[in-house]
Amino acid sequence: MPDNSRVLTRADLALLTLLALAALGIRLYFLQFYDVISADGISYVSIAKDFISGRGLAAATHYPPFYPILLGLASTLCHDFETAGLAVSVIMGSLLVVPVYLLGVEFFDKRVGFAAAVLSVTWPTLRYWSTAVMSQATYITLLLLGVYFLWRAYKKSAPLPAVLAGAFFAGANLTRSEGVLVFAAAISVLILFTFINRLPLGKLLYALLALGVFFLVCSPYLVMLHELTGKWQLTGKSKIAIADALSEYFGKPDIKHDPAFKELGYLDLFRLYPEYIRSNYLKNIAACWRDMLPFYGWILAAIGLVAGATRREVLMQRAYLLATFAPLSVIVVVFFIGPEYTQPYLPVLFLCIGSGLSRLTAWMSAGMNDIAPAPMVRYLGYAPVCLALLYGSWNVVRAIPSDRNVPYHYTRDGGRYDDKQVGLKLAQTLPKDAVLMTRSGRIGFYSGRTYLTPPQTDYAGIVEFAAKNKADYLIATGQLLGMRPQLEFLYGPILDPDRPFTPPPELELVSLSQEPGGSPYIVYRFKSR
Repeated sequence: MPDNSRVLTRADLALLTLLALAALGIRLYFLQFYDVISADGISYVSIAKDFISGRGLAAATHYPPFYPILLGLASTLCHDFETAGLAVSVIMGSLLVVPVYLLGVEFFDKRVGFAAAVLSVTWPTLRYWSTAVMSQATYITLLLLGVYFLWRAYKKSAPLPAVLAGAFFAGANLTRSEGVLVFAAAISVLILFTFINRLPLGKLLYALLALGVFFLVCSPYLVMLHELTGKWQLTGKSKIAIADALSEYFGKPDIKHDPAFKELGYLDLFRLYPEYIRSNYLKNIAACWRDMLPFYGWILAAIGLVAGATRREVLMQRAYLLATFAPLSVIVVVFFIGPEYTQPYLPVLFLCIGSGLSRLTAWMSAGMNDIAPAPMVRYLGYAPVCLALLYGSWNVVRAIPSDRNVPYHYTRDGGRYDDKQVGLKLAQTLPKDAVLMTRSGRIGFYSGRTYLTPPQTDYAGIVEFAAKNKADYLIATGQLLGMRPQLEFLYGPILDPDRPFTPPPELELVSLSQEPGGSPYIVYRFKSR
């Protein structure tokens, strides 16, 4: 007989709609606290502008193109690209409840699916990154849809879910390049499951169909990467990410902009810096434990993962869900962990937490059968749902900034909002065809001017770079000083305002200003221009 507890009804569809609308409402509310575009968001907007203007996707080597494509398409309906990026993130973040609920129903039950969906709606980091011009919300939703439909294709031996799985996995991989690792790990689990249980090999044809659709959709991007880099690769991102990680390890800012730095691959990293691998792994594991979940969340997730996994079929289901963690096993070893790297793994942890709560209440119900009234025991089964709603509500309330009515100061966000104000001011004061040299992409973005990043070299090298690339102005901010301490002599008017200051002969001091948030900055003009 079919398991009717896993069959979606109209009530389930209505519940999904309600959850998605709740997610949308929460995200729209928190948009009022959005101040400034992210550093990555600037690159996404640049790629989107190229795409929508017909210049192609040649800039999408470091950042895959699907999110910028969505951003570009949304820009035809929005008044600017930044708003378009926010719209895409908010919508895709709101739709995350769909795959989370479906996976909960498929691998656990509807109450677990609902509890996990509520946590996905209200969890602070998932909510935060789906109200920013970032690709995470789009990636996670597409990835989990791929995970769901691949399982359905295998389980039901159905071609349509296989096609959808390949398409969603391709969309995820073209949003963030680690998607292919999840796809490969999930297929590996299905192959293992087939051979261990001696199932018909024909079931794997549907995984093969999904794989074919995946490469069909991804192939234009792979060909483009080959034409631009001369190598067959799945992403052009890894070497830059490795450089950022080494900057953190060596304590040398912006090593990727040092002309003397040679790009490294994974094997180079293992060969040249074995101590980095060991220390980075331990540090990242600690960061994951500390930042992804509170301690009680890990305990509940462990209970939900292990409890009931005594049958071979259930063990393989758990292994399939854990396949979504495949990229994390690479990230913790090679890269520097930040909160944006750990979000894709939260929804599966929420499923395990929901399962853990369900198991605990089931054990409590079994112990109360002889001592408590039947209605009380029956309603105890709804405890996971009620707890998820209460905890989710608390998450939303505590995320409302307590300093929202306090005047802005640059220490709140490291000066990011001040960078926006500097850029907007430069947009009004500098010629429209001016080329800026600034370490802050936000200043360049909001100024609307062409801008360059100064190389990580000495002053003479920076002046030479400026002349070669026809830079007109140098914007000396606190961020530039932090990343290029060798330029400290340019900050005399800020660091020692009472001392007479004469700029170097190559530069003319145009203005010395300070934003209301407290960030001082100097605008220099290159005299050669």
